[in-house]
Amino acid sequence: MYKINDNYLRKESFEQISNHMMSPHMPWYFQEHCGNTDNEPFFSHAFYDGMKVLSPLYEQIIHEILEQLDAVTVYNVRGNLYCRTGKKEKCAKHIDAEYDKTIGKTSILYINTNNGGTKLHIKGKKPVFIESIANRLVTFDSNIEHQACWQTDTKTRVLINFNYIMDKQCSNM
Repeated sequence: MYKINDNYLRKESFEQISNHMMSPHMPWYFQEHCGNTDNEPFFSHAFYDGMKVLSPLYEQIIHEILEQLDAVTVYNVRGNLYCRTGKKEKCAKHIDAEYDKTIGKTSILYINTNNGGTKLHIKGKKPVFIESIANRLVTFDSNIEHQACWQTDTKTRVLINFNYIMDKQCSNM
């Protein structure tokens, strides 16, 4: 269903990624809505989409992580930055993009610790809240509905979202 890995990346690798993504030099782009509603703006940085690299930061930040994930087909990788709104808000429930109707994996690497997170809505089970803790990776099947939950204790909530298909022998969690 889902798996949580704390301290996912080596400390040096994570610090390099975190320092860059939290710096004023990281290019973030305004998005009008998250999920299926139009009142939840956020910022994103597309690293990879449409079977091609979109960001010069791909090699520096993303490539090593995809190798660790055993990703063989990657269809979307993006950074998300949510600003504090002062209210505990949630994005609409959604399912991330699929590739060729194949149920792949979604992984989220949290870049900073805050009181936001991700709520998973697994059919037939009570919703599960995954806390946003720096260097935590949560992985779940791409057909599981989920929601971004905004933070109230930090100015920003930053993460990297990966959508991919794993190597065949690694696909069972």
